[in-house]
Order: sequence, then structure tokens, then C-alpha cells
Amino acid sequence: MDDKRTALAMFACIMFIMVYSELFLAPVTRPAPVAPAATEQQTAQQVAASTAQANASAPTGSFQQQPASVPATSVAAAQVNRHPNPAELDAAGYLEVESALISARISKLGGRLSQLRLKAYKLHLSGDELVDLVSRSDGAPLPLAVHAGGLNDDFVSYGIASGNAQQTSFVVPETNELKIRLTGSIAQGVSIEKTFTFKPGSYLFDVEVRLSSPTSDGSKVSLDWSHFVSDIALADRLDPFKFSLLSEAGKLTHVMAQESHKTAIDTGRKLSEVGLNHWVAFGGKYFMAALIPSQDTSNFATGIDEQTFFQRTYGTAQDGSFTLYVGPKDYRILKGLGWELQRSIDLGWFSFLAFPLISIIRFFQHLLGNYGLAIVLLTLVIKALFLPLTKASFNSMRAMQEIQPEVKALRERIKDATQLNQEMMALYKRKGVNPMGGCLPILIQLPVFLGLYNALLNSIELRHAPFALWITDLSAPEALHVFGIGVPVMVLLMGASMFFQQLTTPSTGDEAQRKAMMMMPIVFTIMFVIFPFPAGLVLYWLVNNAISIVQQMFLRADRRANPLQATLIASVGIFCLSWALTLIH
Repeated sequence: MDDKRTALAMFACIMFIMVYSELFLAPVTRPAPVAPAATEQQTAQQVAASTAQANASAPTGSFQQQPASVPATSVAAAQVNRHPNPAELDAAGYLEVESALISARISKLGGRLSQLRLKAYKLHLSGDELVDLVSRSDGAPLPLAVHAGGLNDDFVSYGIASGNAQQTSFVVPETNELKIRLTGSIAQGVSIEKTFTFKPGSYLFDVEVRLSSPTSDGSKVSLDWSHFVSDIALADRLDPFKFSLLSEAGKLTHVMAQESHKTAIDTGRKLSEVGLNHWVAFGGKYFMAALIPSQDTSNFATGIDEQTFFQRTYGTAQDGSFTLYVGPKDYRILKGLGWELQRSIDLGWFSFLAFPLISIIRFFQHLLGNYGLAIVLLTLVIKALFLPLTKASFNSMRAMQEIQPEVKALRERIKDATQLNQEMMALYKRKGVNPMGGCLPILIQLPVFLGLYNALLNSIELRHAPFALWITDLSAPEALHVFGIGVPVMVLLMGASMFFQQLTTPSTGDEAQRKAMMMMPIVFTIMFVIFPFPAGLVLYWLVNNAISIVQQMFLRADRRANPLQATLIASVGIFCLSWALTLIH
């Protein structure tokens, strides 16, 4: 063991964080572009040859295109290998559903959701458009398709079976459920009933499906949720899409959207005979759609058809009851639903620390009214709690620095590696120095750092949450626009603080190692500029560096001084400065 190991270990700790981040947030591989939909004339010419073969096919674990049924009440007499286009959907009409939380639209053609907007969440910070969790392109299917054997309800013309058949607008009562029962014909002699149940004050809703007779081949009735992911969304490394699947054994599996079609399907097939309180979900960092079957025994499948991602769950051969959660990935909301849906929020290996840290941030925000101030306060509290470890690390590195002349003399005098190592160990023991004492306290703090890192990176509470001045969204990279050029001011300040912090850290290596360590702040700053991180995370890192500099300067100046006093004074100063910035408009 020698003094190089401490520096290398410190470098490895920080690089681990960066590599972990880039692996988790790596840009996704784009699937092949969506093939153009077949024209009406081509479709009609293919009907005679394909209908018999198509109707004989049964659904499998993969999401192959299911041939549309040819019901007597369908809009088109023959529709094969395609889905209704916007003009056909508009011609058939829609049902509008409003609740306190959502604004939904159900197409009468196919009984699908064509819109589900979340009233509490804007799509863009500066606009009025709401987040819509129904995403499709022309020619792609809408969510809530029903499959039964070789049939589906793509072109089923649904009508309202109860109440006013002409009603097109519905409001979910504040205290009661709203039921909308639709009926249609899915095949000659086979009718289908599709019932939507919307719950007051909830992102949950139920879909019940019943056929007038079981499928001839015994295939189970299934329900799909489909989601089209654009090239732009696929390239967003800060908000990756993925499947989340909870097995009967309670094991949670995540499948990233960029993984192959076969990989996604195979993962879904492994979850056979999944029972009550289990689910499959698909979504990004902040929002998701989860399918929850009501049957005691059901299974799931997932898949990708070009750029449309599918999740499917099954009922029986004649009916199925399904619950869906389509809304924000808010830990408090999901935990209160009772299906362990909060586990879909992926906070990494140290989630057991990340979730409590999110709760503390939320508590501080409730007191201060600003998530940026909450992050600052939490950072200062953590630094105060870890002060004994910081002091131990600093003292160990300073002790190593003091014996460097003797270490250098040993290296010049002894050329045999084994003997040199023995002599250095004897020197460390004689001087009471632990060569790894500078890194061990850092390693102990690493789980807390990674937990807070994931909490700040994935918390929906920070989405569109302002801090101060030009920092209006803590979930997005910050930039102060000067003459039309975005300058990442906090990132540059963070880099400067890292450089200054390195200057105040005792050096235990030779001149070459010192120069290498001084390059680290420059490398990190360039990485943060090229691969921007959310402002909330950069704010945490900047405040952490600022208080660390104060602690190190105080420890360096006087061994007998009380570092806690300096930490408290500096913390009050940093917090007051942060609070003052929030008052500037």
C-alpha cells in the first residue's frame, strides 16, 4: 500500500458516480421508422386472401399485429392490418369525460382512449398545454384495444348502452363513480360490451370487457395499452422510457425501451400466471400507464411494434376486468393505492435512502415554499451530520502529507518492491497513519450521495419547480441567456468550486499526481456542459462544494478549532444568500 492509493480511490469514487450516470442515462438506440399504413385500395385487394388466415390466428405473448374483425356494424366492411385513421375516428365521434384530475376522450370507433390529459401538469413550463398520456402517430393503435382470439375491436362501432344514447359529455361526480357502458358487434353473432368506470379524485379507472360467447379457440380476452414514442423522446437521456413488471414473487423487472423487441417480449413471457396485486407499467421518469388485472390468475406480455410500445394483460375466454393507473409517478399517490405501484419509481441501488430523502425535501419545501431552498437546506444538514467523517478524512490526508518526505526517502533508498512495502507499512504504523483513512469516510458517504443523486434526478416534485432568478425548472438543465447564448452559470460555479476545493485539500502524492487531480474539476465541468444535468442536482453539488471549502479551510487553519462552529456559521450564510436570491424578481 502507498499514498497513491488514496488519490486513486478518491478519483475512482467520483468516476463511479459519473459512469453510473452515463450508463443509466445513455442515449437510446432508435428503432426503425414506422412503415407507411396500407392504402384503402391495397387493403381491399388483400382482404379475400388474408381474412381466412388472419381470423385463424391466435394472440401470443408477442405483440404481432392482430387482424381487425369484420363486424356487421363496422365503419369499413374489411379492414386488415391497419388501425383507424384520424378522419375515421373524427367521423365516428367521441365521448368527453371530465374529472377533477383528468380530461379524457373516448373514441366511439374502437372504444379507445384518444386523449387523457392531466390537469395538474403542464407539458411545457411556459405554455398552457397539459400533459397528454395518450401518444400515437397516424397508423398506430390507440390504447385500450381488446383482443379475443383472432379478433380485435379496432373497427367496432360502439354505442352507449345505458342512459341517454345521444350524450357525448360526462362529468365524474365528486363522491360517486361514473360508469359508461358501450356495446357493439365484434364479429358475426358475437357482441362485445366495454364498460369504463372512472373514480372521483383518482388517476385510476376500470375497464370491463364481456363477449356474448367465449372465443372458439379458448383464447383469453386481453386488453392493451399502447404508447408511441417519437424519435425526440427516444433521444432524451434525462427521461428514458421503460417497462416495469412486478412478478408473483415480488420481483421488479425493468426493461429499457431501447432494448430489442425480442428482449422485451421474453421478459414479459417470464411473468406467467401473475396473480392479484401485480402489474405491468410503461412510462418515462415522471408519468406512466399501469395495467392491473382483476383476475386471480393472469399473465402479461410486453412488446414493440416499430416505435409503438405495447403492454397487454389477459382475462378469461369470455370476459376480463382490468384496472388502469394512468398518471404521475408520485410516490405518495402510488403508495396509497395498495398495489405496490410506488416500486415503479426506479431510484437505483440506494432507493432505501433515496425515498426518505425525497420525503425530507418535500417536508422542507412545505416549510419554505421553495424546492430549491429545500435542496440547499437538506445539503447543509447532511454536511453537518457527516462533519466527523469529513474531519477524519481531512486529518488523515494531512497526516499522509506530513510524512511524504520520509516516504520519498524510502522510495529513493529501497528498490525492492516487497521490502519497500514492508518499510512503508512500518512507517505508517510508527506514525499512526492509515493510508486509506482519507478515502474510507468518503466511501461511507457514497451511498447517501447516490441516494440523494437519484432522488433529485427522478423526483416529480422538482418538475417545473422554480428556485430563483433564471432557474425556473429544477428538473431541467439551467442556462442564463446572454445575447442569445445559454450560459450554464451554476455549472461553471460548480467547476470553480471543485477547483478551489482541490486547492484546499492536502496533497499526498507527487507533483504529477497533484496535476492530475487538479485536472479533474476541468474534466467534470466539461462533462456537465456537454451532458447537462438537472438544475436541482447541480445546485446540490454546488452547495455541497461551498460548505466543504469552508470546512477544509477552517480545518487547515487551526487543528484545535471547532469545525462545527464554522460549518454552522457558513451554513447560515449560504442559506440566507440562497433565500435572498429567491426574493429577486
